[in-house]
Amino acid sequence: MFVDIQTLDADFLVASSHKEFLAEFDFEFEHKKGSSNQAADALSRKQEHAAICLLADLRGSEIGGSFWVEEDLLVTKGNRLYVPGARDLRKKLLYECHDTLWAGHPGDKVEKVKVAGLLDPLPVPTRPWESVSMNFITHLSKVGDFEAILVIIDRFSKYATFIPTTRQCSAEMTAQLFFKHVVKLWGVPTSIVSDRDGRFIGSFWTELFSFLGTSLNISSSYHPQTDDQTERFNCMLEEYLHHFVNARQKNWVQLLDVAQFCFNAQTSSFIGRNPFEIVSGRQPVLPHLVDHPFAGKNPQVINFTKEWKQTNDIARAYLEKASKRMKKWADKKRRPLEFRAGDQVLIKLRPEQVRFRGRKDQLLVRKYEGPVEVLKKVGNTSYRVALPTWMKIYPVIHVSNLKPYHQDTEDL
Repeated sequence: MFVDIQTLDADFLVASSHKEFLAEFDFEFEHKKGSSNQAADALSRKQEHAAICLLADLRGSEIGGSFWVEEDLLVTKGNRLYVPGARDLRKKLLYECHDTLWAGHPGDKVEKVKVAGLLDPLPVPTRPWESVSMNFITHLSKVGDFEAILVIIDRFSKYATFIPTTRQCSAEMTAQLFFKHVVKLWGVPTSIVSDRDGRFIGSFWTELFSFLGTSLNISSSYHPQTDDQTERFNCMLEEYLHHFVNARQKNWVQLLDVAQFCFNAQTSSFIGRNPFEIVSGRQPVLPHLVDHPFAGKNPQVINFTKEWKQTNDIARAYLEKASKRMKKWADKKRRPLEFRAGDQVLIKLRPEQVRFRGRKDQLLVRKYEGPVEVLKKVGNTSYRVALPTWMKIYPVIHVSNLKPYHQDTEDL
C-alpha cells in the first residue's frame, strides 16, 4: 500500500480497530510522494483545499483578471456572480428567479422600445380639395339637437370645416353633411382619410364613394393614426372653445363659424400661407381691415391666375418639405420591424378588445394575445393576420401592435 507519509510506521497509520481486518491481507506500506500519486492525493484532500487550488490556478491564468472572490462567491465584471453551466444550474436559477409565481416574472427592465414601423406618410395632394380627412368630436354639452362636431380638413391647404351635428349621426346623415358643406362648394374629392368609425366602414359609406370614384383610406385596426392633422385640429378647436365658451357651455355651436374663419385665416408654419389664400387665391378681409382699402392696384386676370397657381405650387413644395421633416423626426422614435408570411406574432391588446372574450375587467387583461400567423403584408407598415374566431376585429394590424412570438422549445 502506497502512502505519502515517510516517517511514520504501519502501527501509527492503521487504527487498532482496523488491524484485525487488514491482517487478512498480505501487503506492505511503501512511501510514495503525493505529487506522484495524484489520484489518491486528490481524494484525500478536503474540499476547501481543492477550491483554494482552483482559485490559485485562476489567478495565474489569462481569465484570472476578469474574476475575483467576494464572500466566497466568484464575481465577474459588473458585480455579476458567475454561475456554472453544469446540470442546467443556470436554467434552473432563471426559472426560480423569473418564471415562478413567487418571482413575479419581473423581466430584465421595463419594456421601453421605439415604436415598431417607420412612418409611412400619405401621398401629398396636388391641388386643393383633392384629398380630405375627417373625424368627429363627441361628448359635448347638448345644445338643441347638437352634441358633436364633424371636422373636415383639406389635406392640401389645411382648410378646416366645422359642422355641428348629433352624437348619433348616421352614415347617411354624415354623407348629407359632407355633400352640403364640401361637395357643393369644392367638388368630390379623390380620397378621404378617416379612422375606423362605424360610419366610415359601413356598407352605405363604402358603396356610395365607390360609386363616386373616391378611394377611402381607413386606418388599420387599433392604430387610429393616419396623418394626425385632423386630430391636431380637433385639439386646437377644443382649446379654442375652452377659452370662449360661456359658463353653461351653451354657445359652442355659435362659436364654430367664427372658429372656422380664424383657423383658415391663420398662416400655416408648414406652408407659409393661410388656407383661405390657397383655396380662394386671395387674402381674407379681416374685421379690423374692413374700413381700410387694400394697398396697391387691382391685379389683372392673367396675373391673378398666375399668382394663384404660384401659391398652389409654393404650398405643395412646403407640404412636401413638411412631410419629409415630419417623417424624419417621427422615425427617430421608431424602429423598423418586418414580418414574413407564415411568421408567428403576438397582437397587442386594447381595452376595447376585452369584451370580445366576454371579460369585463380591463385592469388584469393580458397585453398581448396569440400567437397568430401572418398571412401577408398590406402596404408598408401593416399586416393581414389569421385572427382567432372570437376576435371580431379587422384582420389588418399595424406593425406597432405586433410583436414577434418566440416559442420556448425546451422543457424546464
